[in-house]
Amino acid sequence: MDKPSTSETIEKPTRQDHAHRTPAAVETIYRIRVEGHLDDDWSAWLTGVSIVNEPDGTAVLTVSLPDQAALHGLLVRIRDLALPLVSINRVRDRSSQ
Repeated sequence: MDKPSTSETIEKPTRQDHAHRTPAAVETIYRIRVEGHLDDDWSAWLTGVSIVNEPDGTAVLTVSLPDQAALHGLLVRIRDLALPLVSINRVRDRSSQ
């Protein structure tokens, strides 16, 4: 394959280009179950997560997130708490409520 001439510039797509091509962000609701119980105070540290402690010794975290990057960020915070992850379930897209 020939190298493009100087008049033919090939530009690498940027994140903004990708964001422009994708539909408007639709928040998705996730339920994340971890071993152990959490105080309600952790909701603020976990950026607005609703926490319900279950009788079986697990906690269910429910959160609405805009994208996978936000989900991974939340999972890093859960890892930092050293809580064993039991499950992650995508409940629904916020637009389908």
